[in-house]
Amino acid sequence: MKRPRKKTFAQGALLFAAAAAAALTLACGDPALAPEQPDDAVEDAALPADWPIFRGNRHLTGVAGSVLPEVPALLWTFDTGGAVKSSPVVSGGTVCIGSGEGLYALEVADGSERWAFDAGSAVEAAPLFVEGAVFFGTLDGVFFAVDAATGQERWRFEAEDPITGSASWTDSGAGTRILFGSHDSILYCLDATDGAEVWRAETGSYLLGPVTVADGRALVGSCDAKVHAVSVEDGSPLWDVEVGAYVTAGIAVSGGRGVVGHYGNQVVCFDISDGSPVWEYGEADEGEPFLSSPAVAAGRVIVGSQDKRLHCISLADGKGLWTFQARGDVDSSPVVAGGSVVVGSRDGRLYIVDAADGGELWSYDCGAPVSSSPAVASGVIIAGAEDGVIYAFGRAEKGE
Repeated sequence: MKRPRKKTFAQGALLFAAAAAAALTLACGDPALAPEQPDDAVEDAALPADWPIFRGNRHLTGVAGSVLPEVPALLWTFDTGGAVKSSPVVSGGTVCIGSGEGLYALEVADGSERWAFDAGSAVEAAPLFVEGAVFFGTLDGVFFAVDAATGQERWRFEAEDPITGSASWTDSGAGTRILFGSHDSILYCLDATDGAEVWRAETGSYLLGPVTVADGRALVGSCDAKVHAVSVEDGSPLWDVEVGAYVTAGIAVSGGRGVVGHYGNQVVCFDISDGSPVWEYGEADEGEPFLSSPAVAAGRVIVGSQDKRLHCISLADGKGLWTFQARGDVDSSPVVAGGSVVVGSRDGRLYIVDAADGGELWSYDCGAPVSSSPAVASGVIIAGAEDGVIYAFGRAEKGE
């Protein structure tokens, strides 16, 4: 077996950044103006109205296929009765979201409950819609598949430790497979039909965040201060790269580049083919950690930080473009919808800012910290707050 490559950001980042930027400019023109690679375009175009997975697609780019109203109106609320740290997903007019009381399925139109599933433990991971089922893990370390229409359990699989990151999927040719990580340091691959284990890949430490699937690779950040890449076919290691501090956020992939923030107060960019460093943003000995998963759109990376700001960074070279100042930590992951960015904050507010310059366009006081990342589907914004309430915002009906 080919030995996996190991990289560090301390080795060769500056040289690679210059070479990569020059090569990309020669091949595609200015990366900030270049279109997404074909696999990104197919992934995003396939899901224009729904939001069936954390961050909207398997590349975790956080880009919605709809435009928001100028002044969103509150459409409905729903109280789950337990703290909401999970992020919502939307498919076929149904919202699914976890809470301290289990998993809930609600009607997008009016917030009425379709069904509730008692998982026996809190659900902090965002669920996943695939092929008529909802897949999610719990803090007890149990991973479930339930019927999306009825909420009836199809199967369960027991990991060794809590599951806090959302799952993803891949089509092996032999059927759909589900990928997720656990605090037991293992990345699991299960058969979507019956939950049978297909393979497992062991990493160096806890896996707290979501799985990214791109170009035949599964990418995960770990508490061993590395990003790991394995083959989706058999779980064999491809490469790993040291980033300087542990990673709990999701990795966004666009144009062959992966971007993620970490607890060392930086955002890093690397080539997903081999883990080679491209650039770093932020000073390791300054600032605050990045727990937010970045959004990537139109050559820009937008990500929240515990410095209470939303940061916009050039994907081409890692230079800062603008920041937006919230009143609390921004652990929520932003969503780009048209020319707007939606994000929550631990100050209890949901914000919409201008994607061009970071100017505030709208905010709503939810009254409790919003660490849940919003979903945007068919022009409706859905997010949860830590007091257990789910909020939906959209275009007001005529006459209101």
